[in-house]
Amino acid sequence: MTLHRIRQLIWLAAGTSALFAGLIGAIFPLIPTTPFLVLAAFCYSRSSRQLHSRLLAHPQVGRAIRDWRAYGAISRRAKRLALFSMVLALSLSVLAGVPLVAITMQATAMLAAAAFILTRPVPPARQVEERVR
Repeated sequence: MTLHRIRQLIWLAAGTSALFAGLIGAIFPLIPTTPFLVLAAFCYSRSSRQLHSRLLAHPQVGRAIRDWRAYGAISRRAKRLALFSMVLALSLSVLAGVPLVAITMQATAMLAAAAFILTRPVPPARQVEERVR
């Protein structure tokens, strides 16, 4: 096995790990999604053109990756979903009777994440032809 092939496999493993972390982030509010997907795209660009292209063309995550790469932007829909998930998770913790110190730590982390999300720009409006695709 050549050094090039070993590097390629390492990038592939890193991309797959980042992709799974991003998918977990889609479920759990404290774990970011888009940065892991951007990292996965970066890693796949160095290991597999096919996986890189599939990720960028994916109907659910491709646009978020492209918007983040081009503008450092998060869509309004993604912002709303992230904030809703945070409020829901915090509410469930309160309802479950989680100790106050844990709720305080959770709320602090979520406030920091919310501040980051809310300070990111929104991607520019798409052309009509792009929306039709």
